[in-house]
Amino acid sequence: MYKANRKTAKYLYEREFRGTFMLSQLKDTLTIDSDYGRIELKPFELETDIATLFSWTSQPYAKFWGHLNSSLDELKSDYQTLIGSGHTRCYLGYVDGEVQFFLELYDPVYDDIGQHYHTEPGDIG
Repeated sequence: MYKANRKTAKYLYEREFRGTFMLSQLKDTLTIDSDYGRIELKPFELETDIATLFSWTSQPYAKFWGHLNSSLDELKSDYQTLIGSGHTRCYLGYVDGEVQFFLELYDPVYDDIGQHYHTEPGDIG
């Protein structure tokens, strides 16, 4: 959501996960000590974490996600459907114990993007 978060995500991809770890297999909390501090990915708990996601998606900088005018209940319903599909996993990212970002992993076979390239087993978006 902020510049620091983009740096953190880039760090995770370039230095920790590329070719060495399948994020699609992440089911529990993952902790990495990095140059940016202690980074943790924790599974998103709809009932307890939706307010945090709502506080981000209802801000003007998040208009891309299409929830600027959504209520908390509408956002919760959307994510309940998304998570319930079985093709998407969601996580909150923490840096040094403070929530900093949201991560969605999905199978592109079940997403519009999958219509634009040849998907292969293990692909994630």
